[in-house]
This record gives sequence, structure tokens and C-alpha cells, in this order.
Amino acid sequence: MHVSRLSRAILAAGVALCAVAPARAVDLLSGFGGPRDYGTEFLFRNDDQSTNEIALPFSIDFFGQQYSSFYVNNNGNVTFGSALGNYTPEAFPLSSGGEEGLSGIPIIAPYWADVDTGADPGDDSNLAWVFSPNANTVVVTWDNVGYYSQHNDKRNDFQLVLRNRAETGAGNFDIDFRYRKLEWTTGDASGGDGGLGGTPAQAGFDAGNGINFLMLPGSRTSDVLDLVNTSNVAAGTPGLWTFAVRNGALPDGATASTG
Repeated sequence: MHVSRLSRAILAAGVALCAVAPARAVDLLSGFGGPRDYGTEFLFRNDDQSTNEIALPFSIDFFGQQYSSFYVNNNGNVTFGSALGNYTPEAFPLSSGGEEGLSGIPIIAPYWADVDTGADPGDDSNLAWVFSPNANTVVVTWDNVGYYSQHNDKRNDFQLVLRNRAETGAGNFDIDFRYRKLEWTTGDASGGDGGLGGTPAQAGFDAGNGINFLMLPGSRTSDVLDLVNTSNVAAGTPGLWTFAVRNGALPDGATASTG
């Protein structure tokens, strides 16, 4: 696990790896209506595109910056302040250098890699869905998505959930990463062959300030596929990773909520 100055707080918050034997991964949240039960709002079939700016139903304090809107990017992440089309994951922290245009962009990335939803599998999957089931929850679902260039032989099925925890303090919120299926790590343009190799996917988040960031175990290696079989919550919840952001950071002694 690669961490910044958050390391002690993160470990205190329950990010210690819980390895489990291969098992049925955690369910994705659903029951929202629409053809796939993930709601009716989605990002059209594309490669490297993003939604317009979307209002959050609640404000969040993400490491000292307040946000009330975000962008959903096809390539497995959401950003604040601007959209992001970059398909090859750059190591956090983004503000420390690297690819032009990435510096200082706050990002939450359940699985940043070269998602390509251009191919229609005929069942309304291979799309990114966005839904807010209530005023305290936002769910973004990358529903059985393929990889560049329009490959569907391997699929990834994962979700980002943001939960308002303002009852514990203004701007407080939880981040859930939920992984039901991970079969590929890399698109063709990131050096991949058959969805593997090259520069693999990255999972985690980055405040965009060069200080606060977290890369989940296996990020930018082939081991990132193991996120579906591991958890920072409990061995009985493979594929669930949860982070409690309080007072703009992960506080010492915090216990991540599974909601």
C-alpha cells in the first residue's frame, strides 16, 4: 500500500488488508429502476469522455476543499473542478508531476483504467450509471464495462458510493468502493494485451494538493485484480473498501462505516 502523510490515520481507520479465499464478491447497490436497476441516468457509450458537471445532493469537505458538484469520468473515476479524460493511470499524487493536465485535480478513483463502453453488448450493460437514491447518497456504477479498444471479452463490474455523514460534522462523508467482478487491468493504449500487462489500473483517491492521497494495494500492478477478493472492512465482505472522511481527513481512531 502506498500512502502519504495519511498513513497513520488510514491504518487507524481500518485500512489493514483483510485477505479472504476467493468467494462471491460484495453485491453492488441496485433497486434504482431503469433497464439495469442502476437508475436511468448514464454516460453515453464512449471512450475517454465525461459527464457535464453534476450537482451533489450534499456538500463534502475533501481534505480542506468544499465541493458541491463533480464529474463522472468514463475511465473509472470522478473528479472535482474539472473533468478528466486521461486513460492511463498516473501514480498519486497527481500534483507532484507526471502527465500534463493532471496536476492538482482532486480525484476519487475506484478503478482508474481505460474503460471503453463503445461496444454495445445488447443488454444495456457496459455503461456508467449515476443515481442518487436519496438526499444522502450518490451511486456511480461502472456496469460490466469493457476496455479499450471496444473489447468485451473481459469485464469489470464496480461501484463508487458517496454517503453524507453531516450528522457527525459539516462536510463529513464516507467513500465506498464496491467490486463485484474484476477481469481486466489495462487498455490497449496503455500497453495492455488482452486486457492485461502494460500500466494496470489504479484505485484510491488524491486531494490534488500533493500531500493527501491513497493508493489501494495492488494499484498499477497486476495485483489490482485482488481488490475483488479483499477488503478493509472484514473478511466476510470481499470487494468492499470503505473510508470515513471526517473534518476533511481520515481521523485517528475512526472506524470506516459500511453503511
